[in-house]
Amino acid sequence: MTPLLKINTMEPYIRHVGFVSYNDNSHISTLTNISLSEYIEMKEKNTREKIRMGWTDFKRNKNIIFKKWEKGDIARGKLLFPWKIKLKVPTSKRNSK
Repeated sequence: MTPLLKINTMEPYIRHVGFVSYNDNSHISTLTNISLSEYIEMKEKNTREKIRMGWTDFKRNKNIIFKKWEKGDIARGKLLFPWKIKLKVPTSKRNSK
């Protein structure tokens, strides 16, 4: 058993992923078992959907940091922690579509 954030570490060693969800209203737990390829496909679809809805893409933030590194801002100490990177979130109007 591992948190969702650790699945990418284990991907080379597993073939299936099991999710346990608990419904507070019915007090019933459900186990869902999907193949690793189905999980990766679902994860990519959800990522594309979040980007389409206006969420900030992880790759965008990574590129911002790399650009600051290439310019030398990080090495010269121009940037102090914590850094501010603007994140985009969808508006309530866009979520209702």
